Amino acid sequence: MAIAAVRGRGREQKPMAIVTALFSYHSPSLLLLLRLLLSVEAILEENAMFLAIGEMLMSSTMDEDEEDTTISRPMHTSRHSRHVWVHEVLHDHECCCYNTFRMHPSMFLKLRDILVERELIRDSRYVTTSEQLTIFLYAMRHGVALGAMCEHFQHSSETIIYYVNRG
Repeated sequence: MAIAAVRGRGREQKPMAIVTALFSYHSPSLLLLLRLLLSVEAILEENAMFLAIGEMLMSSTMDEDEEDTTISRPMHTSRHSRHVWVHEVLHDHECCCYNTFRMHPSMFLKLRDILVERELIRDSRYVTTSEQLTIFLYAMRHGVALGAMCEHFQHSSETIIYYVNRG
């Protein structure tokens, strides 16, 4: 429902002024409905304008990106990562370990040793047995999202999923 501005007496009148003048005495509820429709139409026109501008910007950005070569950046680059955090949790105050894994550090180490002894886990190229157990226990204890786990442990999602499912 497009209501364009109407010319009257040498100047443009806004559609709302015309609607108000026509329906103010006859039907207040109809006037309210028409005002609502006009405001929705104005919002839709404004959104269409922003979408058009966004498309123009995206197309110009895409053209610029195609000309430049993109440099890939490493994703997991925290200095405080992997086995360093595990070591700190295990050797800090006992409460830190208990709050993180729900077990005393000596119990954590005993569990790790039992799993290694039974050959259920072993050190891999990039992930120690302590870190493998930590990934599993941390996921079970905290129920953290995969992306947060990847960032916290500085490993790929495939690695995190592997050690969570393996446990």
